[in-house]
Amino acid sequence: MFNSFLSMIPVGKFWPHGTFFSSISTEKSSLFANHVGFCSCLKDIILVSVLSKRLKKLQKASIQGAEREYLLNLWFHTPLGQKLVAEQSECLQSVMKSKFGQHLLQLDTGLYEPLVPQAPVGCISLMALENNSAACPVIQGAPEQLPFAPDSVDHILLHHTLDYCEDPYQALRQSQNALCEGGYLIVVGFNSTSWWGLRKRFSFGSKNVLWKGRFLSANRVNDWLGLLGLEVQEHYSLLHALPIGKASVQKKLYWLDRLSQIVLPKFGGCYILVAQKRVGSVTLVGKKWPTFKTQTAVQRANIRNES
Repeated sequence: MFNSFLSMIPVGKFWPHGTFFSSISTEKSSLFANHVGFCSCLKDIILVSVLSKRLKKLQKASIQGAEREYLLNLWFHTPLGQKLVAEQSECLQSVMKSKFGQHLLQLDTGLYEPLVPQAPVGCISLMALENNSAACPVIQGAPEQLPFAPDSVDHILLHHTLDYCEDPYQALRQSQNALCEGGYLIVVGFNSTSWWGLRKRFSFGSKNVLWKGRFLSANRVNDWLGLLGLEVQEHYSLLHALPIGKASVQKKLYWLDRLSQIVLPKFGGCYILVAQKRVGSVTLVGKKWPTFKTQTAVQRANIRNES
């Protein structure tokens, strides 16, 4: 049947059988190329739409100001957050035993309670973005704009302020300006080179506000403190445990916490830097004392001879 159909087709110089089938294959290849081009174009459109939705989610996920502080307050009351605060409070209590003064200012990020309630100072005040019911005087404001005169605060405690504030270096400058000469600036932050820092790297797009911080390294903060005239005297590394919220899992991995403290003592999830503001040279400024001329021995001898 097919041979009879081919016999009906005029075979000549200008239309051989090969040309007929080559024209059919050419049409099929062009259709296939158009199909591939359409699929690639459709793939690009889908990819752009997915990326645009992803960017919109990231923009919505960027938490600012008081909302971030409120979510951090909720996290600090979780089992993992309470463990972190307990270790920090125990370490700071021993640090502040020899730090006397009249005023201790705590720049808060959502804890809403003093970390060192038994510090040997006259007054402990807490500064936060939102008003709260802390058991101490509360000052509402931002760490980048402290409402204090220069050299007016004895000691300042930055509790994860550099991890979550808008401008960490400006917050340090403001704290250094308000700190008295010889006073102590205590910086508490998350360590980027730790289990916690590794967990943050794999938490892209996470809804947990804890992993949205910047996690500055202790060496970088140490350099900033040196530039501002603050000398780091003590460095503590805390919380070597894995950032796991379940208490049952934490108990099972207690041996890993102890092993990390021995093998990697400086790679804890949290660091505490205790820096002291250098005392500058004192220059007396005022009226000059009057100078008195005294008579020499020769003049006194002449006076005696004349008499």
